[in-house]
Amino acid sequence: MEKAKKIWYIKPSHPKLQCELSKGLGVSPLVSQLLINRGIKNLEEAKSFLYSSINDLSDPWEIHGVKEACARFLLAKEKGERVLIFGDYDVDGLTATAVMVEFIQKTGLQVESLTPNRLQNGYGLSLEMLPAIEEKNCSLVITVDCGINSLEEVKLLKDKGIDVIITDHHLPGPILPEASAVINPKLKAPKEAYDLAGVGVAFKLVQALSEKLQLEDQTHEMLDLVALGTVADIVPLFGDNRILAKEGLDALSTTKRKGLKALIDVCGIKTDTITTQELSFGLAPRINAAGRVGDSGLALELLLTKSIQRSDELAKILDRTNKERQVIEGAILNQADEMLNQLDLSAQRVVVLASELWHPGIVGIVASRLVSRIYKPVILIALEGDKGRGSVRSIYDCNIHEGLKYCSGVLEEFGGHEQAAGLTISHDKIDEFRKKINSWAWDNLNENIFIQKVFGDVEVVLPELHKELVKELENLAPFGEGNPSPLLMCRGLKVIKSKKVGKLENHLKMLVSSEAATIDAIGFRLGTYDEIASSGNMVDLAFQLETNLWNGIESLQLKLKDIKASGYNNEIQIASQDPIAEYDPKDDIKDQYDLQAMFNHFYKDKHHKNLYVVCETVDFSNILFKYWNSYLKNLTIESYFLSGKNTYAEIDHIIQSEKQKIIFVSSAFWNYYQSLIDSSSSAVIRIDASLNNNSTNVNNIVAKINYSSISLGETIDFSSSNPCIIWVKGKSGMKTILSKLQSTKNSNSISIWDPEFNYYKQGEMLERFNKGITNALVTYHCLPRGYITRKSMDVFFEFPLDRFNWNYLMIPSDSTLLYAGQDIKDISNLIQGMFPTKDTLKLIYKLARQFKRELIDIEYGRVQEILTRQGINISEKSYKNMLNIFQELSLTGKADDPQVDLKESWRYQENIQQEQAIKEFYNAFVQ
Repeated sequence: MEKAKKIWYIKPSHPKLQCELSKGLGVSPLVSQLLINRGIKNLEEAKSFLYSSINDLSDPWEIHGVKEACARFLLAKEKGERVLIFGDYDVDGLTATAVMVEFIQKTGLQVESLTPNRLQNGYGLSLEMLPAIEEKNCSLVITVDCGINSLEEVKLLKDKGIDVIITDHHLPGPILPEASAVINPKLKAPKEAYDLAGVGVAFKLVQALSEKLQLEDQTHEMLDLVALGTVADIVPLFGDNRILAKEGLDALSTTKRKGLKALIDVCGIKTDTITTQELSFGLAPRINAAGRVGDSGLALELLLTKSIQRSDELAKILDRTNKERQVIEGAILNQADEMLNQLDLSAQRVVVLASELWHPGIVGIVASRLVSRIYKPVILIALEGDKGRGSVRSIYDCNIHEGLKYCSGVLEEFGGHEQAAGLTISHDKIDEFRKKINSWAWDNLNENIFIQKVFGDVEVVLPELHKELVKELENLAPFGEGNPSPLLMCRGLKVIKSKKVGKLENHLKMLVSSEAATIDAIGFRLGTYDEIASSGNMVDLAFQLETNLWNGIESLQLKLKDIKASGYNNEIQIASQDPIAEYDPKDDIKDQYDLQAMFNHFYKDKHHKNLYVVCETVDFSNILFKYWNSYLKNLTIESYFLSGKNTYAEIDHIIQSEKQKIIFVSSAFWNYYQSLIDSSSSAVIRIDASLNNNSTNVNNIVAKINYSSISLGETIDFSSSNPCIIWVKGKSGMKTILSKLQSTKNSNSISIWDPEFNYYKQGEMLERFNKGITNALVTYHCLPRGYITRKSMDVFFEFPLDRFNWNYLMIPSDSTLLYAGQDIKDISNLIQGMFPTKDTLKLIYKLARQFKRELIDIEYGRVQEILTRQGINISEKSYKNMLNIFQELSLTGKADDPQVDLKESWRYQENIQQEQAIKEFYNAFVQ
């Protein structure tokens, strides 16, 4: 089956709030952003999220119906009535039933319990269950995890003299049942209690009754059950749910319940490492299996039994039942796969499959698996006789409940929500339903909905990751719905090595690197990505951060969730509505050229196809391109840097493209091409690196620039106690500095500003340094100094080597400059190799005539060998540029080549301009 295309999203960062939370909580900025992503808006909310305990639970008396329910129960206690707890067959319903049964037993009342059979009775308090309720001979029924929409059933019970207290968390309808009390946080409750699971609602009633009856606090003994039901029902782990899950996980590790201890042993779970994962994939499936393919009463018995022997028996029964469920699930999945292979999936936006062989209690699980494979809504219908019971699973941004409403005329009944639902349908209506639901999907759903989305929390760079961060991330636990385990994203990583691992070779183990960091990664069931992630390739990774213990050594590891090839057309997108309206790291000062305003106008106006930004030199043009590229990507505008290194074919392809774009070029490029460009569809901005009286400039007079030299080691020591900006020119310089800094400093104390970071990450790094969260900022020359508002020392590991670039940096005139690179006088040799002289060009041309070969066929290594013997040094990039100059002048090295003037070559002029700008800067440092 073909893999679905995916779009990666991350949420925009909020650097100012990040720094506020980091200072107030003493956590890393990354953890602060994760808190922001989870809806935290201030320090008080953050502290509540991280540090709340059982004593911080919301007041149960503020939930709708609690007062009335307590009054009715107190009456039952006074009269000695028999009480029936009516629950549901899933984990939430069964744990809620167990909580209520245990509590009522402690009040001295007689209590019975009853749960429906999924296959025979269906969900909840139904008409079919009324005879069974009457047989229990109870005068008060308390429903848990159901009943909110059982209007007719409650009325019939009332007519028979049986009162009902409803505790439920599902959405109520417009009319409530005529019950003695209806407890439902969806009707009225503190915000912390709004999303309680069914077991959470039952727990709130127990809280209130314990207070009314002046009983010793009963809540702690129930927290293990409450956590299990809360996590299993996939409710948001915020507010009360977070506290109940967190405290309940601790209670589970030391639980005294014989049944839970036996089930934990059967699952092979270590009690010192119980997390939501163990509940969701260990305990919950085995308890749910009883309700799906067996008798849910056995699971309830396991939760309540006091017998060790019976606990062991029941745990083994549930384990066998779960294995039976897995076999049935596998068989249904294989049959559904065969059906899918016979379908034209391109013609179906909603897949509807049906079979008489399928188990109605299992089809929902299989539907979810199919959705993850084909990324389309899936409806699986288990047929029995002339009826079918179906489970519906949908995809992000597709409200399948609306689709079912559209098809209500062919359905007997349906219910659910946007992402999951259930239905009942007549066998002979299935074909009509399939056509109708697909008609709705084609008419109402955009095709982009069917592109799979991967939602990450934050984009990181490898140097930000360290083992202490793993411990910080654990403070955000428990993880689950609404608070997922943090998914980090990192782009532009080089694969050092990779290999398939596992018996089936379906896993992928990698070693990746970026900047000054190298780290291991493991991708379970990602073996099919081995070509994308082969050695030497550049990849983007979505992962969870963890530590791996091997042979007694603990190391950092990326637990991969997705992999994609790096590249402009495959970018990580920012989940943002209006890219201009979002946080702007350039808000602090106005850019000296006000390019941002011009780019925003270009983005909104759409009048011109191309916008050319013309700079005096090619290096300065490249600097501006690097700085603005991330901002333009955020505006979804393509941007390019063109120079003499590009071939005519490359230049023509970009210029003639119909997409709206901004192109950064040198004045030499523009002087040649402006007459060839359609002026009606293009606009131009000319950049003049004008002087700024408040900054240190290299002008045409070339004033002496003062600096002090220090060693690299002294730079590292200096940055430990002084805020400093360390300037580098390229990736090798960045790697050198970071490797030294990280050997002596905590990664949390270093900010990195890189033009390849996304727009928000750049602002985030700046804000961290400006607000004093970090003490060292390592940055490239394309970041104007004016955006750094914190008083700092400027340490140059590498100078920009261009007077226009230097002026662009806007280094304050009163700034103390330190230089930690190679001897400035040795740079003259580097400059000589960067730009070929007229004599060098002539020499290479003569070599071609001498070798009787065309210029393009002479390898760089051979030319370098000959030139070196004559004391001439040129780089490989410079040699390629020379070949472009020869090609521009139609010189091949043959005897019939025309006589030419080098000044006719715009590429040569571009080199001359750049060489002059560099020499002017260089002279300012050596005179």
